[in-house]
Amino acid sequence: MKAAESVLVLRARGFPPLRMVSSPRGVRRIEFLPESPHHLTVRERESPLLAESAGRRMRPTARERVRVWSSEAAAIARLLNRYFKGGKPNLRRAPADTRGMSPFQLGVLRAAQAIPYGEVRSYGWVAARIGRPRAARAVGRALATNPLPLVFPCHRVVASDGSLGGFSSGLAVKRKLLALEGARGLRYNRTPNGRLNTEI
Repeated sequence: MKAAESVLVLRARGFPPLRMVSSPRGVRRIEFLPESPHHLTVRERESPLLAESAGRRMRPTARERVRVWSSEAAAIARLLNRYFKGGKPNLRRAPADTRGMSPFQLGVLRAAQAIPYGEVRSYGWVAARIGRPRAARAVGRALATNPLPLVFPCHRVVASDGSLGGFSSGLAVKRKLLALEGARGLRYNRTPNGRLNTEI
């Protein structure tokens, strides 16, 4: 990890730990981690965790705050905390460091960002929105390598038949994110009472 980057590990009830890496330009990467602490680096294990499910925040020391957090990272963390509490923060406000993305991928991610909270669209819809109506598979590949899920909400993109399609962190996490948002428009993955099934 570069010296100018900051790292935070967030925790939200019902979800795997979420690692967020940010640079002075904005957030560079967000990824859900396996539950095992062995997947965290020593630096991350020493950094403060946001224990939102318990309603408390473990405050870093002044030295930790300078070493681990940046003002950009803290601002993005506040938005994510609101999201996982069931709020509807405007994650478009989160500054994104998009260096390394191709113009095609960035266009795909911007299209995904236009999907409203609690709604889903198909891969074909995204392809049409970027002016490439026959590129649904390429859209899927671009979303599969999205380094900033939630900021660019690729979990809101599903197959044309209403099934979930894919997700880099696994379909269980995708189901839970859509359930958190109360998403509509899914044909499958529902319980008999009509609610979105969050089970694997």
